[in-house]
Amino acid sequence: MIIILSIISTIVTAGIPGFASYLYLSKNSVLQHGKEDKDEKIIVLSILSILNMGVTYYVFRIITGVDPLKDLNWINAPFLFGTGIIVTFIMTAFYSKVIAITNKYWEKNRLENSQIIKNKKTIYDRALHRYNKPIFVYIFNFKNEFIESGYFYQLDELNGKLRIGLSNNTEHTKEIPTIEEVLNAFNTLNDTTKKEIIVDVDNQLKLFLFYV
Repeated sequence: MIIILSIISTIVTAGIPGFASYLYLSKNSVLQHGKEDKDEKIIVLSILSILNMGVTYYVFRIITGVDPLKDLNWINAPFLFGTGIIVTFIMTAFYSKVIAITNKYWEKNRLENSQIIKNKKTIYDRALHRYNKPIFVYIFNFKNEFIESGYFYQLDELNGKLRIGLSNNTEHTKEIPTIEEVLNAFNTLNDTTKKEIIVDVDNQLKLFLFYV
């Protein structure tokens, strides 16, 4: 019993059961930690591990009637492992929904109270996942020169350099839009949930986003 608890403690501390959940949540920008947030990341991994293992323990015990802390053997161990995988998938989906709902609530609350939104996500990540809708974007530099347009679907930052992925449908094959035309379209759209402007000072870019 003591040996099993010691092993479980080591596994939880290492964050192994929560790693799959954390990896999915971070890749989908639900959670985001920088290099300076190492301690916070360890805490999150430990919490996810405890939750995943706790639910796995109770589900396994309910289904089999076996207490894995007392009667785990080479016969039921594979079933416990399989239960853990299924529970991890289900719990990860649950975490994603709860965190997304919580973030939207706090964001809405801050906007209603005219407070600045503080978030570890980059502004690009927030824009991509704000409404889970297709985003058409027009990109201009700080000289108001048109760069490109298209459906915004991917971005990454390699060696400190931003790369934005657009669809191959630019919709300006005949005429290149001017910033005046884009601003006019932006200002005539009354629904604020369907538009957004990103001013990227570091890369000298202005992005006009339309959620469609």
